[in-house]
Amino acid sequence: MAGKKINDYWAAEIKEWAAKNPSAGATAIETMLWKEGDIEGHGNPPSARTIGRELRKFRALKPEEQTVYKEFHWPHSIGSLVPWEASRVALDVLKEEWVRHKQRPSIRRVLWHWRVSLAIPGANYEGRDPYVNQILWATNLPRSFDWPLAFGIWFRSDADQEAQDRANQEIRAIFPDGYPEDMKEVA
Repeated sequence: MAGKKINDYWAAEIKEWAAKNPSAGATAIETMLWKEGDIEGHGNPPSARTIGRELRKFRALKPEEQTVYKEFHWPHSIGSLVPWEASRVALDVLKEEWVRHKQRPSIRRVLWHWRVSLAIPGANYEGRDPYVNQILWATNLPRSFDWPLAFGIWFRSDADQEAQDRANQEIRAIFPDGYPEDMKEVA
């Protein structure tokens, strides 16, 4: 009988802990996850049995597929997986993850911050991180995921309210007869 589906956040956390601690078993990883606690509203960590199942899946991956879950280290992680051009964003992510969580980010997180920075070049870590988290933790991104990025509605602070208002005016001018169907959930 198949076990209960694990949420994407915890599945990624297990892979990252397994990559950091290759000899750790399910019970050790469960202990580490409980120390981490309920982060970002994802509920309690899965049971050791579920973690064991996820560990078997992770360890069955090819080594190159496991690499993205390892910790990012500059300049050692640069080159084959993370391009040199991503160095500034990567170092910013390293700094922010250490300040906020006292841990190094995974190569996967660094790559997604860099990719999102290409879509929204003016965004700092705080502006990119909600999008990175959605990408990393969601199996099925909503089809409307790109609309806020396309219209610059990724600004979050009160100081950016004026920019949000301008973007909303632009959207209304472009779509005077109503929003596209997949945009309605974010409009």
